[in-house]
Amino acid sequence: MLIDHRTRSERPVVAGMRLPNGMVITPDGRTLFVADTYAREIIQFQITPDGDLIDRRLLASLEDSPDGLALDSELGIWACCPLASVCRRIDSDGQVTDEISVPGWAIVACALGGPDGRTLFLAMAQFDSVASLFAGESRGRIVSTSVAVAAAATPSG
Repeated sequence: MLIDHRTRSERPVVAGMRLPNGMVITPDGRTLFVADTYAREIIQFQITPDGDLIDRRLLASLEDSPDGLALDSELGIWACCPLASVCRRIDSDGQVTDEISVPGWAIVACALGGPDGRTLFLAMAQFDSVASLFAGESRGRIVSTSVAVAAAATPSG
């Protein structure tokens, strides 16, 4: 749904996704990348001036279900795959170029930042079962590591 805050109305802009999850927008504001968790895909859309999403394109099919995303300055996507305990970098051609593994931890979200933009922050959880997770019986942490490609500029500059 696209929500017009001026009129407080909403309208669908994309159908046919199974579980849209993590999203990032390129610095120019013209491209949206979405993790479709159940489909195990990263999908790319062009954003029109009216906010519609067009030109749907499959960027990558993954072995594991993606969750949170981060974008680097080469338009590489860092995709967290919680059930596999990995975060993978996918280049603009859809190829996996890097992988960070943290065995025993579900990596659910990531962000690039730090003084030079080359610090990848990973938010992760550890739990015994989905039921224990929802019962609040989990442990969490954020870790960081250095990566080769810096963060993309923010859409605002």
